[in-house]
Amino acid sequence: MPEIVAHGRKPDVRACSLCHYPNGKGRPENAPVAGLPYTYFVQTMANFKNGARKSADGRKANTNAMAGFAKAMTDEEIKAAAQYFSTMKWTSWIKVVETDTVPKTRIAGGMFLALDGAEREPLGDRIIEVPVNTEGTEMLRDARSGFIAYAPVGSIKKGEALVTNGAGKTTACAICHGPDLQGLGLVPGIAGRSPSYLGRQLYDMQHGSRTGDWVMLMKPVVANLSNQDIVAIVAYLASREVAPASSSSSTAADPLVATGKARFNAYKCYDCHGANGEGTDDAPNLTGTHLDAAGIAKFLQKPSADAQAKGMPDVPASSPDLQPLVAYVLSLKTAAK
Repeated sequence: MPEIVAHGRKPDVRACSLCHYPNGKGRPENAPVAGLPYTYFVQTMANFKNGARKSADGRKANTNAMAGFAKAMTDEEIKAAAQYFSTMKWTSWIKVVETDTVPKTRIAGGMFLALDGAEREPLGDRIIEVPVNTEGTEMLRDARSGFIAYAPVGSIKKGEALVTNGAGKTTACAICHGPDLQGLGLVPGIAGRSPSYLGRQLYDMQHGSRTGDWVMLMKPVVANLSNQDIVAIVAYLASREVAPASSSSSTAADPLVATGKARFNAYKCYDCHGANGEGTDDAPNLTGTHLDAAGIAKFLQKPSADAQAKGMPDVPASSPDLQPLVAYVLSLKTAAK
């Protein structure tokens, strides 16, 4: 285990394992980091550092703390943590229970804890995620003790429609997150993960608190979602089992890139950029582009006037072609290094 994960670096950086656990499972008030793609992890830390990733609730203390840790960490420490957590396989440890009422709770450090006794209260349009074993989680910080997520009755079925086909309001999640929702290339897995965490991210993206690379691809996805839609989506996602033979973030990159190459050819991008993106007199060499993922996506959505004059079409953020094309161009850039 890297030193930064095990012990942190006093006085500026807490041990990653303190909040996210040594196994990367995390808790509802923070992030489940096990199995996140290495590149995604590093970029997320960069977004915390440059202010692109914030909480819609400025009072959320651990989000503000993460920004401070990211600013204090060296590139080598961030890479060590990313390498450590990205090699872990995510496994489900959340049980979703649909119900009209839930145990009464109190909040401790941003996490709901069920009170002793049998008192219950209406759930409404919320998700309440509590430890299976309050003492084990809160007092002993047992990294193997899971959670129960109470969700409104019918939310899993509604969420399934939104996740699998968009239900006329959004984009099917599998287009970017993979057919099993366990990640694809640079895109993180979302199956079986904390609904509290997932809901916060969708809300923060929708309200502009979370920005940065790749988030622009999510903006049209979340634009028309109601709070009830978000609750349903994350209830369904949290209920999904993680398959034993899931595609890992490191091995799932090729399908996304292959799709991007197919779309590259379908759009006849090779007419100007060359068969392998090497560039021609009419268009630049893609293997040497200075643009990052966000820059490539932005250009594809709104090409320059010169590019448009040469016949380059725009690829809107809502298009399923956008992310594969970005992934393919990035693969050309990486291969050339």
